[in-house]
Amino acid sequence: MDPVKIKLINLVSELDPPLGLASLATYVREKIGRDKVDISIIDSNFTKPLKELKKDKPDIIGISAMTIYFNQARRLAEKIKDLYPDVLVVLGGVHISTHKQSFSNSFDIAVIGEGEETLSMIVRSFINNKGKLAPELLKEIDGIMFWDGGRKVETQARQLIYPLDNIPIADRTFFNKRYFKKNINRLVEGKNVRAATMMTGRGCPFKCVFCSTTLFWKKVRLFSPARMAEETEYLYNNFGVEVVSVWDDLFGITKQRIKDLTNELRTRGLLGKIVFTVMFKADLVDDQMCLELKELGVKGLNFGFESGSQKILRYLKRNKLTVEQIKDAVITCKKHDLKVFGSLMMGVPRETIEDMNQTLKLIDFMKEQKVDGVWVFVATPFPGTEFWSYAQEKSLLDDNFDFDYLSHYNDLTPILLDDNIPLEEFQAIFRRAVQKTASFSKDTWPNRVKRAVLDPKRFIKKVFNLIFLYNSFPVIIKDLKKKITRSR
Repeated sequence: MDPVKIKLINLVSELDPPLGLASLATYVREKIGRDKVDISIIDSNFTKPLKELKKDKPDIIGISAMTIYFNQARRLAEKIKDLYPDVLVVLGGVHISTHKQSFSNSFDIAVIGEGEETLSMIVRSFINNKGKLAPELLKEIDGIMFWDGGRKVETQARQLIYPLDNIPIADRTFFNKRYFKKNINRLVEGKNVRAATMMTGRGCPFKCVFCSTTLFWKKVRLFSPARMAEETEYLYNNFGVEVVSVWDDLFGITKQRIKDLTNELRTRGLLGKIVFTVMFKADLVDDQMCLELKELGVKGLNFGFESGSQKILRYLKRNKLTVEQIKDAVITCKKHDLKVFGSLMMGVPRETIEDMNQTLKLIDFMKEQKVDGVWVFVATPFPGTEFWSYAQEKSLLDDNFDFDYLSHYNDLTPILLDDNIPLEEFQAIFRRAVQKTASFSKDTWPNRVKRAVLDPKRFIKKVFNLIFLYNSFPVIIKDLKKKITRSR
């Protein structure tokens, strides 16, 4: 039998490498056998998925989708079924795991939760049964949903992979080579560098009301320091990577873990050759932590600051963070010459104009402290979060809500905005916040021109996206008014 041909499709259009899909592809290939599977990634950043599928018919197609890409995934699946009715289309990702009601007959199977072992089981069953996956066979696979005579069937939850080191290092050759082009990076002044992304764990010990991480990953699991160092060495030796962005929800859980990773990198002769940027929590920052991070090679920390109002921060972070802790963390990081980046949100349930003004004051404080980058978002409900439950209770959305209109940048119809705040007043203060944070950017026009010359295709794509967005605004506004009703 010829190798089973599998195509995994990346729909995320933010030019971030599809690390999750690479992990899936690597795991399936290693688990099933290189001689039995022919697996690859179709990346919509560089090619049109349907065009590629017409060139080369696969046996199995996997589509991973976050909530904002779910409708796009469903429409693509429908087109695939029109083109190849007999191809097995598998859906995965955070959205379907947190909003199972979305499972439609556009897809044959949905993977719920962690996907590596589940997808491997699907592929193995496909091979063993010569492509005939009858319902009685699918019922033996944990962690999936499927159709049986028009009826949705969900199997029992799959056990998480443990220890996490059992997952092989994601093979980055699955990525388009353009991800490893040298580019300007704010962590390294004066030269272009190759950058890469990495995960050093799964899950988060905190349960912020706007985040579905805890629901998706269930518990915190960490790669060992030896495994983290091994992956760093792989990126350095094979791709010449000099900057690594760690995508964990929370990197610095303990000082000891950072020390252990530092020692592992030192043993491999990598210490000082790699610069890191990591996700962090403000109340974990102190002088000793900064020293440990700097020794490791960390130059940038990303924080979820969320709000300048203590009342709102208490709600968002479940009493786990204070505004003073945020300010202290910023001051301490800058004292140790660490770059600081962070995000804030407005339009939070029960937030007042005064609360928003407190956030504006926090932005001013960040500016005074020479913080390197701050972004402001509109509070947005996603399935599985307390935000989502609140929106449902207030009849601001229902299970038929059109996910195309969920966006962190949508100040036209902010779903969670308190009823007592006039929309125009919110828009004015939110746009003021955006203007204030825009001045943090050190992305100068010369740098932008340089990137346009070095990567004209990306530049042209951005221009066309802006033109499309501008031309679509009247239609978007009209549809939003129809789809999201607010009583004021």
